[in-house]
Amino acid sequence: MMMSVRSWLTRGIYFLILTTSIFYNAVEGEHHQVTGSSQAILARAGEDVTLPCRIEPSRRAARLTVEWSRADLEPVYVHVRQQGHEASHSVNPLYRRRTALFVRELPQGNISLMLSGARLSDEGSFKCYVPNLHSSTLVQLRVGLVSQPVIFITGPKQDDDDGFALTCDSGCWYPRPEVSWLDSGGNLLPSADPSVTGGGPGDCYTVRRNVTVRAGAGRVTCRVHLPHINHTVETHHVIPFPDHNSTQPTSVGVMTVIRIRSIVIRNVIIGSVLASVCCIGGCIALLAYCLLRKKAVPDSKTCKYAFFKSYLFVLKLFH
Repeated sequence: MMMSVRSWLTRGIYFLILTTSIFYNAVEGEHHQVTGSSQAILARAGEDVTLPCRIEPSRRAARLTVEWSRADLEPVYVHVRQQGHEASHSVNPLYRRRTALFVRELPQGNISLMLSGARLSDEGSFKCYVPNLHSSTLVQLRVGLVSQPVIFITGPKQDDDDGFALTCDSGCWYPRPEVSWLDSGGNLLPSADPSVTGGGPGDCYTVRRNVTVRAGAGRVTCRVHLPHINHTVETHHVIPFPDHNSTQPTSVGVMTVIRIRSIVIRNVIIGSVLASVCCIGGCIALLAYCLLRKKAVPDSKTCKYAFFKSYLFVLKLFH
């Protein structure tokens, strides 16, 4: 009887161990892997960007070791989390206090990296690696520098009083952008070949492109596109219809009138100053003559009166 009880007890223990082992192996045998993004992540310089990475199927990652790195750096680590704590001492100085994980989402297996203030030097390949799972993935980051283009009216169209010459200045971009002109319907306008400056080591590109349009063209658009990060910036300008019956000059005419008036005023001021100097010199000479020839000129009041009238004339010129 005792042998029978022991036999059944032994068999029960073996069955429990076998069942537990099978369940444990089933759980641990579930294949987890790290996944990222099949497409490059695009960012503008200065903005925050998220590099996606997560564990699939989802599992808790709060206590796992997570390593973000770049092979072209030394040290290679961008962000390291070990046993629930940040290991900032092993991170490259370029990325200290610039990276973070989404801690509240770690229990759902989200181990994406938040990068603050993207820089042109951040462009490259980032590796997301979980040593406990022996799984990793690469995330490609592209960074571009953009700015707001500006439109200038550079003058009237040659041999055409109703036309305008416009210039679009892209500002500072990197890499080199594409600049084009569009009419009010979104169609490309024929324009001159762009001129490019900059582009040296550590320097951005500035692209300028000219176009000539007739008065009344309506809204024209300068479009600057950066294929590198698929980003576009536009600036608009409205060209009004000419009003030949209006006494108000066009914008170009206003500039011309202002220049002519400025030249006239300048010449008047110069003439007034020269006349004043001549009058003052004449007054001084007349007074000196009267004082030196007092005996020869019995009526000295005449000299004084002449000096006084000259002085009043000078005051009127300055007022």
